[in-house]
Amino acid sequence: MSRAFAGRSRPQSNRSELREVETVYDADELNAAVARGARCIVRRKELNSKLNISGMLLRNRKSGEYIAVPGREVYRQYSGSPIVYGDDEWELVQAIEGYARRIHHESNWAAYILPGDAMLGERFFIKDLIEDLVATEFWSTVTPAETAEAVWNGTELVIDHSSYKLVLIG
Repeated sequence: MSRAFAGRSRPQSNRSELREVETVYDADELNAAVARGARCIVRRKELNSKLNISGMLLRNRKSGEYIAVPGREVYRQYSGSPIVYGDDEWELVQAIEGYARRIHHESNWAAYILPGDAMLGERFFIKDLIEDLVATEFWSTVTPAETAEAVWNGTELVIDHSSYKLVLIG
């Protein structure tokens, strides 16, 4: 399915008041964390193809109105027939290509910094996810996750995928 729109990310708050994991993108910050005795988990940043967005910016030939759509045929909820944006009425101004999550840093790595006294099985709040995860998809929109909860297993932070999923009713 082609996604034409990035949903507005909705970072979850630390409702359970868990200890927070810091995310760093710089070797100096990583070294400072090591020096203060923190546990550091370096992860490769990879783009998630489910967060790719594409579509069309069209202009109505008569009115001059612009509209961003996933394609020339757009299906509507509760309707059997699509809206058709024919070339005779709608001029293609620009193909839309992008990514639904803002890319924070240019490097391909980042690190989670946990307190040095992290306990096995302890649950943490990650306020800046390294991983590009999908919080929800609805029709032509995909919304990225920005935060999540995770459990320390002694060597890794295991992300609880249910902690960032959004359920939309519509």
